[in-house]
Amino acid sequence: MRFIFAYIILLFIPFTLLSGQETFDQESIFYSADFEYDNGNFRKAATYYEALLEKGPKTAHIKYKLARTYLEIPGKSSNAISLLEDAEKSVTTNFKTQNYLETEAPYEMLLLLGEAYQMNNLLDKATAKYKKYKSHVIATGKDPETINRKLNSISTAQKLINTPLDIDKTFLPFNKTGIRIYNPVFSGNNEKMAFISDRKYYKAIYFSEKQNGNWLEPRNITMELESDGLFLITSLSYNGDVLYLTRKINNNDYDLFYSRFTEGEWSKIISLDQINTLSDEIHACESPDGHFLIISSNRRSSIGGYDLYISSLTDGNWDNPQNLGPVINTPYNESTPFYSPDGDMLYFSSEGHNTMGRYDIFRSSIINNKFSTPQNLGYPINTTRDDIFYCPTENEFIGYTACVFDKTKNLNIYKIEQFNASNPRKDIIKDTITTEITAEKKQEIFEINFILFQFDDYGLSKTSTRQLDLVYKLLTRNSSANLVIIGHTDAIGSNKYNISLSQKRALSVQSYLIKKGITSKRLDVKWEGEIHPIANNKNPDGTDNSSGRKFNRRVCFNLLNIPENVSIEYINNIPEDLKISY
Repeated sequence: MRFIFAYIILLFIPFTLLSGQETFDQESIFYSADFEYDNGNFRKAATYYEALLEKGPKTAHIKYKLARTYLEIPGKSSNAISLLEDAEKSVTTNFKTQNYLETEAPYEMLLLLGEAYQMNNLLDKATAKYKKYKSHVIATGKDPETINRKLNSISTAQKLINTPLDIDKTFLPFNKTGIRIYNPVFSGNNEKMAFISDRKYYKAIYFSEKQNGNWLEPRNITMELESDGLFLITSLSYNGDVLYLTRKINNNDYDLFYSRFTEGEWSKIISLDQINTLSDEIHACESPDGHFLIISSNRRSSIGGYDLYISSLTDGNWDNPQNLGPVINTPYNESTPFYSPDGDMLYFSSEGHNTMGRYDIFRSSIINNKFSTPQNLGYPINTTRDDIFYCPTENEFIGYTACVFDKTKNLNIYKIEQFNASNPRKDIIKDTITTEITAEKKQEIFEINFILFQFDDYGLSKTSTRQLDLVYKLLTRNSSANLVIIGHTDAIGSNKYNISLSQKRALSVQSYLIKKGITSKRLDVKWEGEIHPIANNKNPDGTDNSSGRKFNRRVCFNLLNIPENVSIEYINNIPEDLKISY
């Protein structure tokens, strides 16, 4: 406690110098700014550099250092551009970074200006600055590898931006106070979640559970964990009963910790001694079955920087972690691993694969305990800025992340859903397409897709209810039409259980339409369990095909007594390689 109290007192000193005293100690504030920057406290560092620009000489040196700091603060990268453009007018090859009397900027500011342009999607300007800096690097006999990687990332960014994903971003309104929140982690069953919110003097850890399908008001569990306010959360186990954390120890290396959730309370944080070393361990995630732990560490055996390692649970103890190898790891940093809830996919962030500029999110399939070549998730899930935390869900097209998407420029938690041929938008029913058949009548064409469900679930998603609202519209506009609702499941579980589950799915759709005002007489409900799959439940080698199974977890429709001027087209967007061949 004495250390924490002393640290808080020290925090007040520079602010006093900045705001209340007649004397302005430029040297003291300069070194305070450098200290905070070197320790990763970029917002504090920016405050000091801003004060130096406001009250001291507006040198290229300070503009360069403030801009460098802005590039590390989410939502601030655009502020760096004008500072670096000014600093470019006064550069030197003899830059003295630790000398507060230095007035010029280093040639490296060209690299930073290129990054600032790139982070704001000014890719042509970024390319020009990178090439200018590359000429300087070659002229001084240095290795141009770093700048070549930057130029390659421009090509990747252009390619991905020109082929954007179709996604929806939904803001989760946990940030009611306007303070930034980050490191969102969700349990694999999507019943528990946690995140960090910056308070005035500490990092607060918040936790929420679902009740009746809705998230409860998050509660601050920092004291419950007996955290000193310096811990960062990394992940939750599948059932949400284990929370993994990391913390810097004695201003030296980062270690991993965990806490268990028992009878509604979190235990005191416990060190993960079986994994921790004298190197950094900055992230951990547990496989859905609890048998494996993947960590991010910069230990000596790393290929370069932070690598991903895997440990197996044997007799209740974690084995010595093994490097995942060059398919996953690169000479640069890999971090923030997350298993998909089915355990078939690994998501992680990387600086070293084909990124758009900084960290991007990648995913790799896990087949027979081997990892496939990582694939970039694409734009705009990834951007030209740092994209680090992506927590997947049971639906491979939905994940949670912390991003700067809104005008507040604060980090917030968002749910991202991707749409494509395998996951089409469910509001595909069209009642606006009309083709004139005669002078008196118009032919109406309705396209209907089936309703998909999560594994072992019969609840309706927001996307499903949007489609059902359009089905409701079709029925109200055609009062003679009746609807047959047919429930199905995949092949996991007993036949008896799946018959019951398919019934619940069909009844949930019927119940929704009745509540909207359709009479039960017009709704015929059937359930067929697993006996009529439309996609492969298993691969040819007998292994599980989770991608195929998700199409079998469905409710489909059959419309009867349709007027002659109405045409129904039943849409089937199953990829050809997943369809059953009869």
